Amino acid sequence: MFSLLRRRVTPPVFRWFALATFISMILIVLSGAAVRLTGSGLGCPTGPPVFRHYATNQWSIHSKIEFGNRLVTVLLFCVVGATFVAALRRVVVRRDLIILSGLLIGGIVADAVLGAFVVYSKLNPWLVSLHMLLSLAMVVIAAIRITARSTSTRRVREMTSATRTSFASLDSCGSLRRAARDGHHDHRFGAARR
Repeated sequence: MFSLLRRRVTPPVFRWFALATFISMILIVLSGAAVRLTGSGLGCPTGPPVFRHYATNQWSIHSKIEFGNRLVTVLLFCVVGATFVAALRRVVVRRDLIILSGLLIGGIVADAVLGAFVVYSKLNPWLVSLHMLLSLAMVVIAAIRITARSTSTRRVREMTSATRTSFASLDSCGSLRRAARDGHHDHRFGAARR
C-alpha cells in the first residue's frame, strides 16, 4: 500500500480522481435531498452514533435513509482524501489543485459538524439551509477542480463554464424539489379544495 503512495500521478489519472470526487459530491447532495424530501432528517436522532437503533432492531425507513446519507459521507471523505493525496503526488505539482482538494476536505468536515448541529437543533431551517449551501459550494469547487487547466485565460473560461453548469444542475434539483413539494401538498389537500 505504501508503494502506491510513493508513485507519481499523471495529469490524466488525476482528472479521474477529480471526476470521482465530483460524482461523489453529487451523490451526497442527492442523498441529502432524499433525507430532506422524505423527512428523514431525524431518522437517527442520536447524531453520529446511529447504531443504537441497529442494536434494538428498530430501523425505520427514515433511519435507513439517514444512515445511508452518512455512509455516502464516509465514502465521499475517502474519495476526497485519495484525491488530495493524488494532488500531492502529481508529476507536475500544482498548488491550486492541492488547495482546492484541501478545501474539499475542510468542507466535508465542516459539513459533517454542521449536520450534527442540524440534528441536535431538531432541523433548524437556518442550519439546514447553511448545510445545503455548504454542500453546493463543494460541488462547485469540485467542478472547478475538474476543469482546471494550465493556461490562465482558458482556465477562467472553464471555471465559468463549470460554475454555470453546476448551478444549472442544482437549479434543476431545486425545481424537482419544489415540484415534489407542491405535488405532495396537492395530494394531501387536493380533496379539501374540490
